[in-house]
Amino acid sequence: VTIHVESGESRLVFLEEPPERLKAYQLATFSASLLENGQESETPVSFAFLGERGSYTAEQDGNRVTIKCWKRSDTPLVVRAVCGEFEIKREIKLVGI
Repeated sequence: VTIHVESGESRLVFLEEPPERLKAYQLATFSASLLENGQESETPVSFAFLGERGSYTAEQDGNRVTIKCWKRSDTPLVVRAVCGEFEIKREIKLVGI
C-alpha cells in the first residue's frame, strides 16, 4: 500500500487494508499508524471493536491487531483505530463457513 501525505499534514491510516470479510477460523492481521509529514510516527494507536460477542476475537500488539472469525454474524464487526484527535473505521463481514 502506498500512502501519500502532504508535507505538514498528519493523518491516521491503516498500513494494510482490513479485509471486507472473514470466513470462520480465518485470521486477519493489519496495523494502523499516525503519519506526520509523510512519515510513520511512534505515537500509539488504540483499537476498539464492536460486533456480536462470540463471533470473533481480537488481539492488539502495539499498533497491530489480529482478528479471528469464529462464526457467522448478521452484524458486521466494526474496527475503530484512534490516535489523539484522529479516528478511522472499517466494517468486516463475518460470513462463517
